[in-house]
Amino acid sequence: MPLEVHKIDVLVHPFFSSHHAPKEIVDELLSKWKQRVDRVANDNRRVMVLVKTPNLENGMYRVMLRMDEGDHGATAHDELVKYATQKLVSRLLVFKQNDKNVGMGIGGKLAEKYSLGKVSVIGYGEFANQCVATALYHVARDLTEKGVRVKKAGVRLDRSIGFHQRLNVGEYNAGNPVGFDKAMLERYREQRLDGEELAQTKAVIEELKKHKCKRKQLLGV
Repeated sequence: MPLEVHKIDVLVHPFFSSHHAPKEIVDELLSKWKQRVDRVANDNRRVMVLVKTPNLENGMYRVMLRMDEGDHGATAHDELVKYATQKLVSRLLVFKQNDKNVGMGIGGKLAEKYSLGKVSVIGYGEFANQCVATALYHVARDLTEKGVRVKKAGVRLDRSIGFHQRLNVGEYNAGNPVGFDKAMLERYREQRLDGEELAQTKAVIEELKKHKCKRKQLLGV
């Protein structure tokens, strides 16, 4: 008998933006996403979809960006995939998709493998308002077309990267991935973020509201 599932986690493009991020940022992200794997592992009716980051799988890309010389993001990506595979076994589905087809076909694979009556779908990863939101829409749509009732579909901001602050580091115009932790969201609600960070956070949340309305129309809720 197929496993009966009530909740689906969709982790999208982990470490996409952290090729040159400081190790402490990468370690924090790795810890957050391992915690999600643990949450799934502790619930026998919960599964995870992990959409791998194509550019971290491409050997030539690694060479071009010198990613094999102490790139923490690439190392953490490999560690996360291995950790999830060992912890979840048959309750993990792994895909490799770029931004053009992210989320497509995943709902059908889920419906083939598991017994899905009424489910919740949670998305997180990079970036919240781009690939995560797009993947969530496609998964919810495909499941609905397969006759699955999706009672809830949403993005977890506190487990996602919301935008990418650009930093000049040595010869690289490198980036610092910015996650929406609870403290940042609280400062946002109280309008205490500074300058560009406040503007970018507002833009991300506004985009996510549009995606949410689109999903609700799709799901008829």
